Amino acid sequence: MSAADGSEGAPLSRRAALFAAGAAVAAGAAPLPAFAQFPGFDAKGDRPSGLGPQGDGRYLSLCDSANCVSSSEDVYSKRFLPPWTYNDEGKKAKTREQAMGDLLEVLKTTKGATVVTQKPNYVYAEFERELGLVDDVEFLFSPDGQTVEYRSAARKAKQSDHRGRIKALRVELQKKGWRSLGFR
Repeated sequence: MSAADGSEGAPLSRRAALFAAGAAVAAGAAPLPAFAQFPGFDAKGDRPSGLGPQGDGRYLSLCDSANCVSSSEDVYSKRFLPPWTYNDEGKKAKTREQAMGDLLEVLKTTKGATVVTQKPNYVYAEFERELGLVDDVEFLFSPDGQTVEYRSAARKAKQSDHRGRIKALRVELQKKGWRSLGFR
């Protein structure tokens, strides 16, 4: 598209973008998402640096904003949530591979979740939410084969319900024998 003054390649004014979107809808074309009408607006944002296992694969990065929760945070932090175990006391012991299968099954059936990276002890998923905003969620299986650490963080400043997401995942995993290692 061209700018309101007819020059090619120039950015559209807000009025021209709205007019173009309205014309497309009137012509029967599929409507654009609200954020796509404004050139230069990227709802997803860039994938953050620092994703993946840290410290020889022993832990995940700490939260870099208040819009994050993690089992790697200090236990007294508002951003801390307890890690999970997939071998509940007195239950049949699962292997890490079986537990990984449980986690992937739950992620694949969770609305908005896309598994991006899967390694023998690590899973990284993106969760798309309203307006195309994306949250990054990581899971790290401990070397001892008993616990799973996690971190959920928003790419953009808009608040996200990380605690609600983690709880929903935990509730589904509880049906498979998982449990939280603490309460909060």
